[in-house]
Amino acid sequence: MNYTGKVLNSSSSGVAILADSTLAAQSDPNLRDGWYFKKETAGTDKFNIYYWSEGNKTRTTSELTTLKAVVSIDNYQSGASLPYFSVYTKPKGDGTDAQPWYHARRNYTFTSSQDIELGQRIEIFAKENPQKKEGLRHLQFNNISDNGSFSENDEILYIVFSIGSTAPANTQILIESLGITWNRNNDVYLELLASSSEVSPP
Repeated sequence: MNYTGKVLNSSSSGVAILADSTLAAQSDPNLRDGWYFKKETAGTDKFNIYYWSEGNKTRTTSELTTLKAVVSIDNYQSGASLPYFSVYTKPKGDGTDAQPWYHARRNYTFTSSQDIELGQRIEIFAKENPQKKEGLRHLQFNNISDNGSFSENDEILYIVFSIGSTAPANTQILIESLGITWNRNNDVYLELLASSSEVSPP
């Protein structure tokens, strides 16, 4: 896989994109590549990886072709055990915003009926099916929910990959990379690197 960017969990960039997360990104106890998250107990702990925000070019929702992530799900109890994508659009300030800091949010989620093998390395995606890489099994998000009026022409504020606070205790996931395709021909892949000094206990 040809990565267009890399981020280390312990770097300033890693800390920045984890933003309001309460679960730490750790090295995998089984020495796989990526960021490993484990929710030890029931409660409100979560992670949010803000892996896209506007740089020197504004992007609209109509340009967004595919959202994708290479992951391994190590514990699957229910739909709440599974990660999801969120796309936030910029606030308009005209009284129609869902929240003061964003206009609308679209979540791409899984139901609990997904056929997922524990520990299997898969590429999960929303919107259009990406080209297969390295023989990975593909699994498409099968549910969409909106908060606010989500339009296909609005400017994007953030794209976020998350496990929500309702995830049960012992939720475990490894995230190797996160990707976006713009306009069907511009692939962006972010490789997630973990510091070897932060290996989680088995």
